[in-house]
Amino acid sequence: MQEDGVGHSTSRVIRLIYTTDLHMALGGQRTGGLAELAPAIEAARAEHPGAILCDVGDALQGTPFGEWLATGGASDWDVHPIYQMMNTLSFDVATLGNHDLDFGLDHMARSVSGLHAQLVCANLDRLDGVPPPDRFALYPVETGPDAPLLTVGFTGVIPSRVMRWNRHHLDGRVDVRDPAAAVAELIPQMRAAGADIIVVLAHTGIVPDGHEDEDEQAALRIGRIDGVDALLCGHQHLTFPGPELAPAPDIDPSAGTLAGTPAIMPGWAGQSLGILDLNCAHTASTGWTVADHSAAFRKPDAPVQSLLAPSAALRARHAAWEKAELSRCAEPLTTHFGSVMDCSAVRLTQSAMLHAFECSDHSTDLPLVVVAAPGKMGGRSGPSGYISICDGILTRQAVGELCPFPNRLSLIKVSGAMMREWLERSCAHLNVLDAGLSGQWLTNDAMPGYNFDSALGLTYEIDPTQPLGQRVQKLTRAGRALDDAEDLAVLTSSFRASGGGGFNMLDTAEVLLSDLCGLSDAVEHYLEDHAVVSLPPASWQMTCARPVTVLLRTGPTLTTDRPTNARHLATTADGWEEWEVTIGPLSLDQTAA
Repeated sequence: MQEDGVGHSTSRVIRLIYTTDLHMALGGQRTGGLAELAPAIEAARAEHPGAILCDVGDALQGTPFGEWLATGGASDWDVHPIYQMMNTLSFDVATLGNHDLDFGLDHMARSVSGLHAQLVCANLDRLDGVPPPDRFALYPVETGPDAPLLTVGFTGVIPSRVMRWNRHHLDGRVDVRDPAAAVAELIPQMRAAGADIIVVLAHTGIVPDGHEDEDEQAALRIGRIDGVDALLCGHQHLTFPGPELAPAPDIDPSAGTLAGTPAIMPGWAGQSLGILDLNCAHTASTGWTVADHSAAFRKPDAPVQSLLAPSAALRARHAAWEKAELSRCAEPLTTHFGSVMDCSAVRLTQSAMLHAFECSDHSTDLPLVVVAAPGKMGGRSGPSGYISICDGILTRQAVGELCPFPNRLSLIKVSGAMMREWLERSCAHLNVLDAGLSGQWLTNDAMPGYNFDSALGLTYEIDPTQPLGQRVQKLTRAGRALDDAEDLAVLTSSFRASGGGGFNMLDTAEVLLSDLCGLSDAVEHYLEDHAVVSLPPASWQMTCARPVTVLLRTGPTLTTDRPTNARHLATTADGWEEWEVTIGPLSLDQTAA
């Protein structure tokens, strides 16, 4: 309604449609993707002409195809396939995610150069003379004849921890500042430039005050900034509003607000489309403000094949490249039961890492330990999110399965005490069990399986009935107890070496070698050098003083691919397999994988 000079207001709905954390999910697969979200995008636009379509980052990384494009598998592309699809769908504005920097600044720059949407980021500064993304963008919204002008300002942020996770790419070339501080600094500039409503494309998640990841998951702090009108969140791979995040001070998962500011997060990998409607009102005294809001999610539908057609030839070349056989293994390589045993997929990865170091020009006088975790082990990836290579043939596709993240290998120096603390942190993947109860769930969903590290070169037992910090038992090296003062050289992923995953004890670890090689390169070369691979023995076993029966949820797996003390209970409607596992004094058959 047009303002009549007596305090009545003009109103306008701003519809924000957005994707986040696509992780190269182009579509055409049963798990969804951008092509499957296209019908929902077009329907949401048709309902609100003038809707603004956004992406909140982490588009470039996440599949073997994406890594192949980034690492030279194909160089004859003009526009990156994921951005080509966004261009066809006419995305309006986008920001970067931390994983968009995983393949380096040059690949990121080449990719975003073909993106038609305006790229914004408030907290990324270039130190190498290259212009950074725009700090913000202004988007005028049609309000009708004689109505006041309405301009939406967009900015974006990425987690500042990316400077640690990707330091091998970023040191000396960029600086990523605290997201909340950068937004607070920018708000006056955006207002002065004409922004009436300010929306933050926040590639950062939601945690309560005092959480150990508060610096990484900064959405709540941004929601408290005066002048921020809405947040489109990402990074965390969760859904908000909804039951996945618990209520906490200033976090309202029912209303969908952070400190009263409208916020939304639609999961990841094209699982759903986020829609945030801002009901804006204008008066002479206040200007435009957000009076109310509503959030909704739309599910994927049949893929729009025309969106996939431009990348079909590239994808076919990649598929042919992936089929090349590299080696063979007599044992299945899986992660389905990696929460209860040192699984085969991790042990092969560790062998490959050790081989890469031994074949390099580097050496160490310290005892060498190799630490790795399952690349995929359920959780938010769903029941299909496990490594499952069971035919004995190891191809390049198997390498992609084993190494879903583009990590590099680093060598760091840690003390025996730090090593123990590291392994204890990994055990947070397991719930603290009551030895007197049955029917308890074994795993802690808040600690993903890709943080459940295993240490080749050490042997130890894990007792999940013990308190946190006291679960690693009988930790030995070369047949004797590991001394707290003993120094070790640990070969691990660059992500973990930088403290990624909440391993803050590694912040002070001395870096002996920052970048040996890529993890996937190490695995591929290991397989090429061994016509048949064998696995090292398990480094750890799960045990407790008296038997306790626990529940474990995993993905569909072969009946032979399980511990001997596991009993299948049920298959859920959404595809999970539920098992009952008995843990006792070395009760599990550790040769099962």
